[in-house]
Amino acid sequence: MRLSILYGSDFGERFVSNLIERGFADSIYYVERIEVKDDVVDEYSVDLPKADVAVVIDIHPDILLNLPENLTHYKALIVPIERPTPKGFLNQLETICEDIGLELATPKPFCSLNPKCGVVKEFVEYFQIGYPIFKAQTIDLGDKIVISQIEVIRGQPCGLAWFVAEKLRGFVFRSRDELWSYLSELHHSYPCTASMQIDPDYGDSLLHVSGFTLREAIGKALKI
Repeated sequence: MRLSILYGSDFGERFVSNLIERGFADSIYYVERIEVKDDVVDEYSVDLPKADVAVVIDIHPDILLNLPENLTHYKALIVPIERPTPKGFLNQLETICEDIGLELATPKPFCSLNPKCGVVKEFVEYFQIGYPIFKAQTIDLGDKIVISQIEVIRGQPCGLAWFVAEKLRGFVFRSRDELWSYLSELHHSYPCTASMQIDPDYGDSLLHVSGFTLREAIGKALKI
């Protein structure tokens, strides 16, 4: 699967670095950091090579709305939402993509991406990134539990899952609250790049949503 990646923040760089570290450098056909000021945004144009999926992170909204017309030779567009974004803007983007037959995903945050079908599902399965999935083994010592083995089946796009798995291997906890507290510490120290602003859809910050996603995934792996 071939990717083009456009980004305007450090989170985009982290995403690219994670793909390269996971061995997917050959799948990245184009990368560009776009930082354009409002007074020159109308003069900016994007000419992308042919690929399968475009991942666009934190670029100017006007550039993003004009981008689909340059993606007619693409199968899907993924626009991670890492900070509160007006619904009207996302609806407008969805309409533009529908009109040209371009599959669109706007996961909020990126680590919530868990599609059931389509090209975006192929993206998740190929790169094994999106909503995290772990496989773990534990040893019950009566008053405490040891995480003896843990591996990442699918990791977050930022690379957090692999960091967490390394730190949890051999970790001993006596209660679920103790484990959740340690996960929160790891989540903040990585650190998560999602916004601390309250998102109206969740009634909470996307940083906290990301943390709950990690907790849920670890809980499923440990069956707790």
